[in-house]
Amino acid sequence: MIDISVRINGREVRPSDMRTDLERALMDNTIRVMRDAARYQCPAHLRTALRITANGLSLAQLVFSVDGCCRILEGVLEETLEQL
Repeated sequence: MIDISVRINGREVRPSDMRTDLERALMDNTIRVMRDAARYQCPAHLRTALRITANGLSLAQLVFSVDGCCRILEGVLEETLEQL
């Protein structure tokens, strides 16, 4: 099981915390992208990531971080998430 979290201004937020339709859409998209990325397997160990976190000042300014079995998986996922 992977741990997926979104933090805005240092505070963990959930989809139910979003007030506007735009915020809810951005949050839903962020979580969908993170869940899709969680399906990637490490080419060396055939494991998935343990944790994916999105941090930022707003939903439009998120930076993703990944904890996985090794730097190979973390690098692949971080690069993939940055391109989205």
